[in-house]
Amino acid sequence: TSSEGVEFDESVSMVHHQTGSMSESLGDAGTFVSRDIKQITSISVLIDEWTPRYDKARITYQKFDSAIIAAERRSEAYFSAQRALTERYHSPESRARAQAGDDANFALYLQWRDRAHRVRAEALEIMNRLSDMDTDLRKLDLSSDFSGFSYEAGGFSEVPSDIRDLDDALTQFQIASETIREITASPFDLSRYD
Repeated sequence: TSSEGVEFDESVSMVHHQTGSMSESLGDAGTFVSRDIKQITSISVLIDEWTPRYDKARITYQKFDSAIIAAERRSEAYFSAQRALTERYHSPESRARAQAGDDANFALYLQWRDRAHRVRAEALEIMNRLSDMDTDLRKLDLSSDFSGFSYEAGGFSEVPSDIRDLDDALTQFQIASETIREITASPFDLSRYD
């Protein structure tokens, strides 16, 4: 029907638009030219530069993938409806002419679908590389945060001096506490009241 034809055209146009947006977003995410990224030495600054671009590319990929799926579903409905309408012709010549037109359109659709699948596979390959880079940055950030935790030689190889010094004086504290205990009567010792 004409409405299904319009929907089909809109679906294909939407995917073409998404393809352009995808290329632009993935290009932005993959080629860091707005700032001299290579000169950044702080992981937090690098992540700040990376994250919005990666998020944009990820969202664009999801939209792109969804648009292809939607276009394929609409296309299936469109060609199914066209075939059903073609079968309604009583005239063999009209049916043959309509069938030829349907076949030609379907052949064009198959070319479009094959190209869309190739582009989607390329986009997924790029997204996998971007995802790996995102993981690298997150691991580097975690390592950077953890590097403040010292494993330097000697950092945990000796008892801290405050503990050792008090332990050295422990005998003196024990002697003093025993002396006090001996001269301090128990509050329950009734003999002291005799």
